[in-house]
Amino acid sequence: MGAGTGRSGGDSSCRGGRGQGDGRRRLAAENRFRRQSRACLVPTAFRAAQIEVPAGQKLDLELQSPLSSNTAKVDDRVEAKITREVRVGSVVAVPAGSLIVGTVTVVDRPETTGRRARLGVRFHTLAIEGASEIPLVLDELIYEVPFLADIAPSVGGDAGNEALGWLPRQTVTRHLVGALGNNVGAYRKSAYLPMGAQARVKLLAPVSITR
Repeated sequence: MGAGTGRSGGDSSCRGGRGQGDGRRRLAAENRFRRQSRACLVPTAFRAAQIEVPAGQKLDLELQSPLSSNTAKVDDRVEAKITREVRVGSVVAVPAGSLIVGTVTVVDRPETTGRRARLGVRFHTLAIEGASEIPLVLDELIYEVPFLADIAPSVGGDAGNEALGWLPRQTVTRHLVGALGNNVGAYRKSAYLPMGAQARVKLLAPVSITR
């Protein structure tokens, strides 16, 4: 009787072990099912969407503070706002008003270089509300104080839809009159970009935006 009881107890213990293993597998399967079910229950409107903006897309921007070669230093932070939304198909990929951040890359002063005053800026990061910061690959924007003869034809004109760089009417016109006098070959002592100066840049590489 004792031996039989021992065998019976052993068999029961083995059956119990298999039952526990099966329970763990069932629990893991149920957890996977719950996670998948929760993902399916999230409305499509609230799911993260991946949007790719192709290389060659133009971005229109506007400076949020003035820049001058008299005070600017290389690596200074520069901020601008996107002035025209960017669409990919029917989807707004980059809303108007989005922040674009860059740094000063060039500061040339005539008294130290013997050349016309210049300012260089490279924008490198896009900050869209509701999305993480997005790195950009863009050309450097160089503004060089022009000779009077160089810019006179474009004063008050339109840069055109395909123009890239700083738009002359926004950067030069307000600060040129009286600065050069009658000396056509003269140049100003500082390069100045006012708050609100506008530029157009082109993406050199595609950008993926998750929103």
